[in-house]
Amino acid sequence: MLLGCDRVASMLFLCTAILIQTLLFGARISGKYLPTEGNVPVTTVSTVLGMLTNLPCNITPSVPGDRVLLVLWYKDGYGKPLYSFDLRNVKSTVDVIWDSELQDRVNLNIKSKPTAFLTFLGVEEKDQGLYRCRVDYKKSPTTFKDVKLSITVPPKEVVFLDEKGSEIIGSTGPFLEGSTLVITCDILGGWPSSEVIWWRGRERLDSTWEHISPAKSRNTLKMERLGRMDQEAVLECRGNNNNQSKPVSSSLKINLLLGPVSLKIVEPAAPMSVDEEYLWKCVSLGANPPPVLSWWNSNGRELPSVQENFDNGNRTVSILTFTPSLEDEGKPIICRAEHAALKSTMETSKITRIQYKPLLWLKLGNNLNEQNIKEGDDVYLSCSTKSNPPVSQLVWSHNEKVIDDPEKGGIIISKDNLIIRNITFLHEGKYTCEGTNSEGTSVSNIVYISISYLPRCTTSDAGYKRVSRGSSVNLRCPVHANPPPIEYRWEFNSSNTFRPLDTDMKGGVTYTPYTDMDYGSILCWGLNNVGKQINPCLFQIFPTGKPDPVSNCSIYNTTSTSVRVLCLPGSDNGSPQQFALQILSTHGMEEDLQTTSSVLINKESPSFLVKSLTSGTGFTFRIYSFNDNGDGEGIELKVYTLSAENQKHVSEIKEGPIPVKMTSLVWVFLGIMSLLVLLLVIVGVIIRISSVCSRIRHEKKEDMTALNQRSKQNVSRLKEDLNSPMIIHNNPDIIPDRERHKHRDLKRRNSYNSETFNQSKEKRRMERNKLHIDSMYCTLPKNLNNHTKPNQRTFKSPYQRTTSDLPILFEQNSMILREDSSAEDLTAEGRGVLLRDDPPPAPPEFADDVPPKVSPFMEMIREDGTVQDLNTTRF
Repeated sequence: MLLGCDRVASMLFLCTAILIQTLLFGARISGKYLPTEGNVPVTTVSTVLGMLTNLPCNITPSVPGDRVLLVLWYKDGYGKPLYSFDLRNVKSTVDVIWDSELQDRVNLNIKSKPTAFLTFLGVEEKDQGLYRCRVDYKKSPTTFKDVKLSITVPPKEVVFLDEKGSEIIGSTGPFLEGSTLVITCDILGGWPSSEVIWWRGRERLDSTWEHISPAKSRNTLKMERLGRMDQEAVLECRGNNNNQSKPVSSSLKINLLLGPVSLKIVEPAAPMSVDEEYLWKCVSLGANPPPVLSWWNSNGRELPSVQENFDNGNRTVSILTFTPSLEDEGKPIICRAEHAALKSTMETSKITRIQYKPLLWLKLGNNLNEQNIKEGDDVYLSCSTKSNPPVSQLVWSHNEKVIDDPEKGGIIISKDNLIIRNITFLHEGKYTCEGTNSEGTSVSNIVYISISYLPRCTTSDAGYKRVSRGSSVNLRCPVHANPPPIEYRWEFNSSNTFRPLDTDMKGGVTYTPYTDMDYGSILCWGLNNVGKQINPCLFQIFPTGKPDPVSNCSIYNTTSTSVRVLCLPGSDNGSPQQFALQILSTHGMEEDLQTTSSVLINKESPSFLVKSLTSGTGFTFRIYSFNDNGDGEGIELKVYTLSAENQKHVSEIKEGPIPVKMTSLVWVFLGIMSLLVLLLVIVGVIIRISSVCSRIRHEKKEDMTALNQRSKQNVSRLKEDLNSPMIIHNNPDIIPDRERHKHRDLKRRNSYNSETFNQSKEKRRMERNKLHIDSMYCTLPKNLNNHTKPNQRTFKSPYQRTTSDLPILFEQNSMILREDSSAEDLTAEGRGVLLRDDPPPAPPEFADDVPPKVSPFMEMIREDGTVQDLNTTRF
């Protein structure tokens, strides 16, 4: 029973506790009650304005297995919670943001157990303060955590001030080289105060700063002796009060006043020519601000140009369009750079080198007076040249004609001088020199050489004059001279008289012949300041006469009613002539009808068109010329007009050729005649060749006949002289047993001789009268009657000869004896003539026992003394 009471008491106590907790919780929710527990731990969180910030709160229960029921956040001890997170209803978790200003900026992250974080998505300056976190558990006691949030406010602005305290934006200056720069950088805004540091690129220039006032820091930079390297240098001022945000910074450039470092003229690469356009450049480097570039010539005149700036004004280029003239050669062209801020000027110049055509000046030699040059003097001209490049060719001209062969006219050309030796009137005229270089060709001024010379005749004016009796002719003396003649002298000269003639006011003569004695030669001389003419001018005065007859008359375009006649005129013999055609008669009819003469006149030439003639009728035309002295001799032509049937008749011309029309028939005829002539020439050549060949064959035949006759005579002599036996010794070509082969030998020998005769025929023709026999060996026996040998064949001759006659015998047979052969010089046996030889091989049919080739001119001597064959024995 007692145990049951304890249990009831326990249940009542638990219910009471739960009720009390529920009431307390409601009170806390309603804000009517705030716990005041002491000794709560404090955690400090530092952050930067605008950054994401987490406030930690440990939500781990002290009783294992317990769980969190409620999380509350308070700020600065206020009774109203700032943020609540209710986990009592597991199915629906409710988070409540009690402060409306924290909407969308705060949330609680409980997944990062054991610590939960109240996250500010971007803290603001007003979020700084003390925050308390209260955590209620199901079983464990409530826990409290304090978090102090400290917020750093970064600086907001950088301000540059000069020495006078004036604000600077972007750049400072300009400063002169060597001056001192003092500049201040203020960092405004932020908490706590920011450090201020000066930078130049990666180089820290100055980091000493000072706190001026809340939210304001300062650093003053001082740079001494500014130089060209400081031009456009960028100085940066940085300020920051934390390590988490980017520092605030600003920069400015240093601007210096600088003059040009260099000034250079860039001239065209190619050589300049006169009157051509070229671009010149003047380049300035290192000036600030850019200088003003200008161009000037040597006369102090400014030349128009165009200026451009590059590389932020560090490089300035001025472009000049320059058209050089000859006056600019060798003179300077100036580029000037003017710096108004520095009040300084820099100049540079270039000497212009211009290529131009030659400048030529021609003049007489220094010691010559152009008004007093006489024929026979020596004159020289000098051609002065000025050109770039130098003159490569210099040509001289006389009266606009190039002097190609100076030596022919007595002219010597030496470099720039022309020398005339023994000058004559032919050298008078205009002289120029012409120079050429790569730029072109120029011609010098004209120098006119006037030569004083005696009067002389002009061959074109003087000549023959025909004058009729009583008529006058005006004559002018055809002379040229320098100076002109001031007086003339005239004379008449014939075979029997010589008299002077009176001149008129102009120096001429009016001459009138009256008789035959007044015809002859008239001579004239001119006189000037140089002297009197040496050779006079000559006029031949002849009387006028009748004109010469016409010639070479031809008839053209003959029709049934008209004829055209054309002739060549003769000489008029000094008086103008006219031409006439007279129709004398008609002929060719049954009766020769005489017609009334009609005459056609042509004042220009002997050409007539005769019309209104009767068709098919013959006419006689007379053509002649006439002048004031009478009618000339005429010629007659017989002319036939065409009949009605268009039959053509050939006109008969008494004098002069008739032209022949080259028709196609004429050309065919000429071609046939040319072919016949060619055939005749070919036949003549063939006949000539045949006659020459026949004569050669006849001469050869005569030579063979004479040769055969001489051979027969020699053989007959040989038969007579061989009156004693001749022994053939050791001859292998002779068959020893003659009796056994007698009939066969004779038959073969006869056929062999006939064949060999034909074979040697050609050889005999070539050798003409000379008999060629192979090398011979001849010995004469001392006793031809007493010595024989059984194997030797002995030949006897009916005629007796001495041994001294044998050489003559062999010589007569065209055989050659050894000089040492004689009657006393015999073989060792002295038994007879031993004939030996190595004959050539015999023909195939006689190779076994027949002697070799047989000569047609050799016959062997038989035993009875007759010669049968001598081929096997050589002499």
